[in-house]
Amino acid sequence: MIPATRFRLVLVGIVIIAGFLLLLHRLWTLQIERQDSFILKLPETDKVRQRVPGTRGRILDSGGTELARNETCLEIGLNLAAAEAAWNEREKAKPKSQRRSIPKYSYDSKKESATDIIAILNEIVFPELNRIGLYEKPSPEQVRKIYEWYLTYKGVVPYPYVRNLLQADQAKFELIAAYAENATAIPGITIQERPKRRYPLRALGGHFIGYLRETRTEKPPESEGSWDFFESDDVGQAGIEKIENDVLRGKPGERVWLKNEHGRLTEEIESLRRDPLPGGDVYLTIDARAQIIAENTMREAKVGRGAAVVMNVHTGEILAMVSLPSYDPNIFIPPQDVDAING
Repeated sequence: MIPATRFRLVLVGIVIIAGFLLLLHRLWTLQIERQDSFILKLPETDKVRQRVPGTRGRILDSGGTELARNETCLEIGLNLAAAEAAWNEREKAKPKSQRRSIPKYSYDSKKESATDIIAILNEIVFPELNRIGLYEKPSPEQVRKIYEWYLTYKGVVPYPYVRNLLQADQAKFELIAAYAENATAIPGITIQERPKRRYPLRALGGHFIGYLRETRTEKPPESEGSWDFFESDDVGQAGIEKIENDVLRGKPGERVWLKNEHGRLTEEIESLRRDPLPGGDVYLTIDARAQIIAENTMREAKVGRGAAVVMNVHTGEILAMVSLPSYDPNIFIPPQDVDAING
């Protein structure tokens, strides 16, 4: 027979163990199984919405040859507002006697002051990039642009720190991997895909294909809703790119991020992610082979200025259109070839 004292101890132990098991079960239910539902109940001020531009559709000839296509690039951005929030967060963690006021600088003749974002980057972002061998000292012109970017957008549009990292390029892919590995540890660093327009036939048909203007900082249409930070779609400026712009432009997606009490982005709410949709392809009656033959014929004949049209007399379809002198639409894609544009 078990003594009464020992029986009570066993009973108390069983109750304690059962209580711990019940507590663990409750914690698992709240923090794991019902995590998404509680995230959705967070106040709106704790969520940040990011607009993700859609991929532009292709322009093709009658046989499916690509006259305009996209290459997937990665872009390293600096969310300047997030970098400022990280600086403030770090200072608030110090004892009051050691806290510093945020650095300021005067930016116009009226001696108006603003946050010295370059000083903040030099303190908490650039040293980390330098530590892992990814820092490139900004030129005086880049410094000026970062100041202007901060004053104008202040985190609404990430500053493009490194552009056009092609995944197919092995050296650049290693650079991408290094950024991605350290992005979460460096305040304000963002990594995202961005399509880059390419015109594989270069100057052939450039006058009717047209070109794009990068418009990442223009406010999206109000019909799309409001965004905390965004990147706009590129816009066609001439030729088919302009005429069929509404068909070619993609439908934007959305990413939603959590923001802590210090204004710093912490993690993405993946259940709320909405991927962008690609734009529609546009097929032309143009035959790329006929276009090449027509343009080469005129160039071999040393026609400096002139035009020619090749038409199917039975259907009226335009098979080739030549206008000389012509231009390569690729020169308008950042980084722009300023000399070629001005020439």
